[in-house]
Amino acid sequence: MSIAAAQSICILMHDFSAGGTERIAIRLGNRWAASGRTVTIVCGSSAGVLRELVDRAVTVIELAPALVRGLRSRHRLGVRMAPIVAQLHPDIVFIPGNFHIPVVSPLLANLPRPWPSIVVKLSNPIQRDSRSTVGQWLFESRLRQRLRDSCCVVAMAPVLAAELSARTGYQQVISIQEPILDDDLPACAPMPPSTALVAAGRLVPQKNFQLAIRAVAKLRDPSVQLTIYGEGPQRAELRALALQLGIAERIHLPGYARDFQCSVLPRHRLFLLSSVFEGYPAVAVEALAAGLPVISTDCSLAIRDIVSRPELGTVLAQADAEQLAAAIDARLKMPGADADWIAAQVQQHRIGPIAQQYLALFDRLALSRTSGQAPTTASPSLHAPPLAPS
Repeated sequence: MSIAAAQSICILMHDFSAGGTERIAIRLGNRWAASGRTVTIVCGSSAGVLRELVDRAVTVIELAPALVRGLRSRHRLGVRMAPIVAQLHPDIVFIPGNFHIPVVSPLLANLPRPWPSIVVKLSNPIQRDSRSTVGQWLFESRLRQRLRDSCCVVAMAPVLAAELSARTGYQQVISIQEPILDDDLPACAPMPPSTALVAAGRLVPQKNFQLAIRAVAKLRDPSVQLTIYGEGPQRAELRALALQLGIAERIHLPGYARDFQCSVLPRHRLFLLSSVFEGYPAVAVEALAAGLPVISTDCSLAIRDIVSRPELGTVLAQADAEQLAAAIDARLKMPGADADWIAAQVQQHRIGPIAQQYLALFDRLALSRTSGQAPTTASPSLHAPPLAPS
């Protein structure tokens, strides 16, 4: 039996906060460990609701003393993680998303050579309308510098991979789908004939839950209820807005849901995604996998690939409460589409084959490094060769 080239994989995370990036990294790490690889999560702090999702086969090493999020904490994270990574001597260091990219430069500056292969996952688009022209240029310059010593960037959709290459000139980028779904999800229950709406995410400005609440206030049907699952600093602000609009009894904020996919989603009729921006909104895929149509702002380059047909939902041309309310009202008046048919549209997000695609990439990078050859990401097994700038 041959030994895998990338036998040891190290995942760097700040903590176990309830973010999509962290949750996907944990799911992948668990599956890689189940495939026989040695997987270690090195974190600044082991605090957070997602810690319980880590399988026993995955080792977690917390900095001592723990390092919580704060000013320049990601720089300090890279510096302090370097001795641990050096001792582990992994074949692959996996950076799970844009938030963690600033860790790379200080890590490598304090890590003795030869460095392990650094694989960065791109979890958000490069271009953001909220940045000024100068701000966008500075962001792209910093990103180009931070990616300089990485072996490969994995984007969650071809359109995100193309954007990175076009805006930074970085070429070692491929697309691998997000491993959002389990391999053995149960069949969907029939769509309930209710007016229960659901949204989910961190209670922060990026998710723009104020828009969803304002849209509910504009609906004439008083039976429409919106439940927003998640935790974050805007909880009091969202409650105050619902009270101000006179719909406090119709807006629910129950907190983080541990079994969101199987227990929460099937109780609802529609999923709302009101974000200002997203990379690849995993929660929209989860909603479709549960048989719920999605009503979304145009928050991601990939959202129209996810909500690709009218039966799957609506992507708003403009993010305002009037349009969102009109889309909700129209969808609630439609007969429910077949839930299992909706779920079948997102089968490419099953974690099993995606975890193996990552391992195939890791093995090629590790082999290239040990043989002294230039690393290559092109492979028929991935069906995703590097993309040239447009």
